[in-house]
Amino acid sequence: MAVEGRPATIAEIRERLGPEERVEFEEQLANTPFDQLYAKIVLEWALTPEERAEDRAVLDRVRAGDFSGLRNLDGTPFAP
Repeated sequence: MAVEGRPATIAEIRERLGPEERVEFEEQLANTPFDQLYAKIVLEWALTPEERAEDRAVLDRVRAGDFSGLRNLDGTPFAP
């Protein structure tokens, strides 16, 4: 099931990428285990470059120990 405004195939993801991004995408695609393809390739690369940058910034912040703004599934603030 395709989401409106999002690529629905690997080919459509490739079409949206610039040359440098395409190299990174192909590298990840070639080296990602099958059981992780959806999580590591589809969910990340179907995003726009701006959305990917925002996601990476959040991940970097969390890796650094800053959990501000994160919520549990029930909506309560996340606390490690």
